[in-house]
Amino acid sequence: MSLTNYLRLQAPTSQRLRGEIVNSLDSEAVISVCPIDPFHRRWKRIWSPLVVEVKHSKRDETIIWTGPPSKLLVHENLLQDFRRVGFTGYLPMPATIRFRDGSESQQYWELVVTGWAGIAPTESGIHVAQECPACGRKNYSALTDPSQLIDRNQWTNEDFFIAWPLPVWIFITERVAEYLNASSAKSFSLIRQTELEGHPSGSAPGNLLWYMPEEFAVKYGRPLGLE
Repeated sequence: MSLTNYLRLQAPTSQRLRGEIVNSLDSEAVISVCPIDPFHRRWKRIWSPLVVEVKHSKRDETIIWTGPPSKLLVHENLLQDFRRVGFTGYLPMPATIRFRDGSESQQYWELVVTGWAGIAPTESGIHVAQECPACGRKNYSALTDPSQLIDRNQWTNEDFFIAWPLPVWIFITERVAEYLNASSAKSFSLIRQTELEGHPSGSAPGNLLWYMPEEFAVKYGRPLGLE
């Protein structure tokens, strides 16, 4: 049964408030290299704190996005509200924001999504289009039916979650969306399930260890060969 009461959380259209990761996410490690195609590699992110520069000095922003790669950072006040309300499916990681005036803040946290909705059903249009015979790297077809994207039976029932093969898309429940809309947070946009646009055909997201801490990547990815 498909899940319909969810939305995609993403950065606003305006690029003005976006930050740039300046420690370049070089905290990564190659796990393995394909024996027949050296461009096919399995990566593991080393979860060191992000350092992000922004082109403004607005210290009242409760949400800051980077991109690319797109990362979500929230102010500790908003994080406290998330905890108070009881939202689930995320892991906060320390981050540093550098403002245009040269000052820094350690009051922001990278919000790493740990909720899981499994693999998109083939009814969504997404299926394995190509698979490397040596390393198993998979390319996927495009999303054609958003109404079938999230399978309720695979969902961990958490408020923040991702689905494969779209790990960069952050999904949230309606209660998170309602809270954000009622809050002072401004730097975000919401896309309803019926308005989701398909990812490009040929998408190859790699492996789950790049997107989730090892504990969660092993738990959700290993049984599916995605770790």
